[in-house]
Amino acid sequence: MKTITVITPKSNNLDGSIGNSIFMWAQAYYLNYKCNFEYKIILDYSTWSELNLVEFPYTELGNIEISANYHIIDCNLIKEVLLNNNIKNFIKHDHLVIDKWYIFDNNVILDDDQKKINFTYDDIDPISLIKFKDVALEDFFRKEFSDFISIHIRRYHGVIISESNLTTLPEEIQYDFYCQYLNDCKIYYNNWPTASYKHPFIDDKQFYKVIDTALGFNKNQKFYISTDIPKTYYRYYFDKYQNIFDKYSYLKTFENLIKESYDENILNFDENVTNIKYYYNKKSHLVLGNLLDLFALSNSKLLVRSYMSSWSIVAKRLRNTPSIILPLSDKYNLSTKTQHLNSIIKSVM
Repeated sequence: MKTITVITPKSNNLDGSIGNSIFMWAQAYYLNYKCNFEYKIILDYSTWSELNLVEFPYTELGNIEISANYHIIDCNLIKEVLLNNNIKNFIKHDHLVIDKWYIFDNNVILDDDQKKINFTYDDIDPISLIKFKDVALEDFFRKEFSDFISIHIRRYHGVIISESNLTTLPEEIQYDFYCQYLNDCKIYYNNWPTASYKHPFIDDKQFYKVIDTALGFNKNQKFYISTDIPKTYYRYYFDKYQNIFDKYSYLKTFENLIKESYDENILNFDENVTNIKYYYNKKSHLVLGNLLDLFALSNSKLLVRSYMSSWSIVAKRLRNTPSIILPLSDKYNLSTKTQHLNSIIKSVM
């Protein structure tokens, strides 16, 4: 059997790196598609417990052991296959490894200097093919979240937080939040926040604007929040608004559905590997919570995305969900931004 082994980003204590990992898988799938599916894609069992519940086409779990007969996919092979439609040099290798991120959303990286060009998948987006193995779970997410507006709030790793940003948060959480932010950044990056942080801090006023605008059209509108911060630091959304939900609103229901659809033992993995059983300890991978978040976002009627977030992009592409990106582009003045936001929200109400 010919194989493409995918080495994905290591999980960390903040999230499971699922967004980045799915991008890594998608590029392997697309290369396989270009080669008429001559290969089986292999994902590491220790970091892909999701595959016990979710189907990734032409993919299986395995214990990854890279040997000398494995060939590392590089920029040259990527260019030959994707840009020149030449698979000759690619398919002569029986065992390939892809360990770098070459295709991000609508760009392909051409060299080690990160030069990019525009890129579009032919025919079908690989991410849209990902689904639960059991149709009952697909039906649950489609029916339960189809009338939600979902909001992705990114506040931790990769986000630049200034003192002025901090003061926009409720005063009673500012100190604890910043200490936790610095601590987790040090664990994840092994240093304090640096210039490598590229994600803007999006203050609550912008998310409130979305919620208030939607409530102006429908006072009973429901909202789902997905975020990378502990609930302690966004609980005030629940105090400010009714009809706010998050993964903790549905985790028990989701776990019960899994028990009905799968062997109950699927929830009991060895704790030495990524554990599919959810925990509230931040050091766990929260696999169930991540899956719940991802499919809730993707099945909503509108997704409010955080700028440059792979999590937001994957959620949109999973079910081609209508979306809006915050912060709104500077090409709009304040009045035009309001009109643009009103128009997008009105279109899904």
